[in-house]
Amino acid sequence: MHVDDQTLNQFVTEAMQTCITGEYDAFRLLWSAREEPMARGDFDKGWKAIEEIRVLALEKVRLAPEKDQISQTPELVYALYAKVNLNADLISPQQKPERDAISMIVHEQGKWRMAKAPKKMRHWLKTLVAPTATDTTAKPAQAVSQTTPITTPTNMPD
Repeated sequence: MHVDDQTLNQFVTEAMQTCITGEYDAFRLLWSAREEPMARGDFDKGWKAIEEIRVLALEKVRLAPEKDQISQTPELVYALYAKVNLNADLISPQQKPERDAISMIVHEQGKWRMAKAPKKMRHWLKTLVAPTATDTTAKPAQAVSQTTPITTPTNMPD
């Protein structure tokens, strides 16, 4: 139930625990220096309603370099897809109680960090996890809640 890189397993566990506990300053420290995480107000609204986080996929991806990048070596990142279940009593009636949370995990200055997943990556992960017409079962999920010990995702390809 783990990927080969133990530091990545620990990072995913830390990130999930941080989201559940609602520690915004710790949440900010999880993010890449290349971008801003969600604002404190948005984080504060969401974390209290989290009941469960289920990791559906954690996939190794090589990103093609951007045209203006100095290095033309593909960057190794991980694509993380989770379902977040929210307490319906703690969200507005217009909000859905289940949400997709798709992020990218990058290695930056010797540490793993969260980043926003590009649109193409989000679409690819949803397609990867979704059951097909001939296969009615999606990849196994790992459930994480405030009462369940946090574990790391499965099915990491080589």
